[in-house]
Amino acid sequence: MKDRPFGRYLVFAMKSALSIGLLAAAVGMLDWNTLLESLSKISPAALALTVAVLLLEFPVLGCRWHLLVRDHNHLGMARQLRTYFIAVFFNNFTPGQLGGDIYRFTHNYKAGTSRKILAALLIRERLIGLAGHLVFFLICYAAEGFGKNIPKGPGADLIHVSAFFTAIALLCLIALPFLAPFLAAFSNKFSNRWCKLLAEVGMETTKIGPPGLIVAIMTLTLLGVGVIWVGAVKVVALDLGVDASFFVLGMIAILANLLRLVPITIQGVGVREAVFAGLFGAFGMLPEDGFLVGLIVYACVSLATVAIGVIGKLMPQKELEL
Repeated sequence: MKDRPFGRYLVFAMKSALSIGLLAAAVGMLDWNTLLESLSKISPAALALTVAVLLLEFPVLGCRWHLLVRDHNHLGMARQLRTYFIAVFFNNFTPGQLGGDIYRFTHNYKAGTSRKILAALLIRERLIGLAGHLVFFLICYAAEGFGKNIPKGPGADLIHVSAFFTAIALLCLIALPFLAPFLAAFSNKFSNRWCKLLAEVGMETTKIGPPGLIVAIMTLTLLGVGVIWVGAVKVVALDLGVDASFFVLGMIAILANLLRLVPITIQGVGVREAVFAGLFGAFGMLPEDGFLVGLIVYACVSLATVAIGVIGKLMPQKELEL
């Protein structure tokens, strides 16, 4: 038991070292003169606008969470938004954004939602977010003529391969509800209560709601993780003078968001900036601009999460409980 804290510290130290190493490697491969020249183009107004755009994402995704959970407790939208905003703030300090999930779990459990339902809804929300990223990537891919509008080269080849695997991953997500009954039937062969509980959570996670609810949730998802996220990237890119379409930046931004989920660094630091730099280079743009776009937009994400946490804390809790 005494080794567990040491193990956690060791993992944290290794991830931190890898984050620093990836950042150092990416910076070392870039041209410093070009990097500094691009950095000088960034204006405070663009930074403020980027944070403002990113702030829009949280009410949108907070409304999505309310739609998912509203039938399972008595909390209204305003109270759920307050809880969601504060939960976003806690995501800054925990791996895998688990802090926010725990905060929402606790508050919704106190409001009458069962543990099993809450666990399933939080997992479902993650899967919906993943599906939203995949769908938005394919939308951007289609908008660029299914890759035909992209000049031939490493960038085009990478996008074609990414589109193929994105479509496969999306089909697998769509198939999950149809596979859940087989999981439940398989779990019935075991007497272990944990196996049965996992099967029940899995069944609840993959439940398909009414068509109207599905459309509303996916619309909010695409608006939040797609339009708003890429819009913030576009603001920074424009300030740097980057000549790239919204949809090209969309494919780059979505790939960076997906790849940073690989849990090898702290909050994806190092991975996301390196991915932006590499993809910008593959598309014939300056890798230095890509590195700065990734670095700046994710720094603005951190500022936005702190700001939305403060906004949530300032919301009048007593009035929302009435």
